[in-house]
Amino acid sequence: MPAHSPHARQLHMVRPCVIAAALLTTLASSIPSAGAQEDRPEDRVLGARAEMPLPASTDALAETLASIARDSGVLIGFETKLDVGLRRRGTKFGRHDDGGTQSADEMLAPPPVLKSPGKFTARRLSRAPAIDGREWIGANVQTTSEPGKVVVPAPAFSLTATDCGDHGGDFDRCQLFFQRGRSDPVRIGAGFTGWVFVTPDTRYIITEPLYVLDVVEWKQYALFEALQIPNYTTIEAISRDGTRLFVSRRDCPMDCNGEVNVEYFELTLAR
Repeated sequence: MPAHSPHARQLHMVRPCVIAAALLTTLASSIPSAGAQEDRPEDRVLGARAEMPLPASTDALAETLASIARDSGVLIGFETKLDVGLRRRGTKFGRHDDGGTQSADEMLAPPPVLKSPGKFTARRLSRAPAIDGREWIGANVQTTSEPGKVVVPAPAFSLTATDCGDHGGDFDRCQLFFQRGRSDPVRIGAGFTGWVFVTPDTRYIITEPLYVLDVVEWKQYALFEALQIPNYTTIEAISRDGTRLFVSRRDCPMDCNGEVNVEYFELTLAR
């Protein structure tokens, strides 16, 4: 295939589960055989309408086809797109004349906000449990009143607070943006939050008043409404096994006058 042919630069769609007619028989015939050892079926390049399993990730897929292209001397290119709910993952790859490749990329849409509790449950407590590091461990809640990065327990993603200020409320709050890898940042929720708590396993991001973002399922739950736990809420502690949160709520955020009604809840996280 000529190196400067328009067909050589065209990106073909590769379906997320199979490679369908991706590499023609000319490419198959140009790959050298590894001695007398028989190729595994999943390693063979097949003809038109044939199918074979994809590698587990788009990075692995890119490396696999890049290796084939290098060994065969044929210029190839492809583009993959995968829709999972509102998550959209995309990868563009091409082996250029200089031997370089385009890297994997990921795009996220804002998570849907659900008003149902999903698999989360809550029960009211008659008193606050002891936060002594045994059954309950103090929660590392981050205040979001100034713009900047929010500390998270692991580098799986990053959180950034922006557009901070009063916004007509009772104290300064910020918008919160989520970013994973090289994806564009996406806003979490439509409002502002004065604090954020990320569970130690980075599965859940909890924001004011009681939004819970499931990072794996990419869904945000308005639990303050679904479970009837209105503001002003605080994540006080997390259970040692990481499955429950101790949440307190009161009728005012700070400097409350007179006797303050404080309620306590145990929130069980969905698993």
